[in-house]
Parts: sequence; structure tokens; C-alpha cells
Amino acid sequence: LDIATSLQEEISLAFDAGNGYEHVIVLPSSILGREYSIITEGTTLNIKTDDGDYALSVPIMSVTGFFTSGTNVIRNVNGVVFVNYAEDN
Repeated sequence: LDIATSLQEEISLAFDAGNGYEHVIVLPSSILGREYSIITEGTTLNIKTDDGDYALSVPIMSVTGFFTSGTNVIRNVNGVVFVNYAEDN
């Protein structure tokens, strides 16, 4: 479940880099051969396999949007970090 720490670091980098930061991160379709979900709740990132066998929560800075398997775009717009979220929403 190294994905959790990778996303935690990416979010922190997006905040530290400031306005204009944008990066594409590609997440696998499965973890340990299992489908999974990523949920951000306030300042916590939760990753768990759909069968419930594996789960991990890590602290993060608050983000707007959501992560999904496949291609994800993370950007900092005026100090707000967006994930897969159009600025005009």
C-alpha cells in the first residue's frame, strides 16, 4: 500500500510548490491483485481494497476532488490543491 505514502508526498509537494504546480500521477488498477478505493475525508486519505482485507489511512493536507485508478491530475491553484477537478466547477 505504498500508494498511500506516494499520494501523501505528492499532495505535500503540491502545497509546497505553490500556485501553478501541476503533475500527472498514474495509479494502478489494483493493489495486491485486488480492486481498491481511495477516499479523502478532510485531512485523511484512506485506501482500502474492495474486499476489506487491506486498508491504510494517512494524514494529508486538505484537497478538493478525488483520486481514482488510472490517470490523475493534481494541481495547485492559488494555494488550493485540486485532484481531478476542473477549476471552473
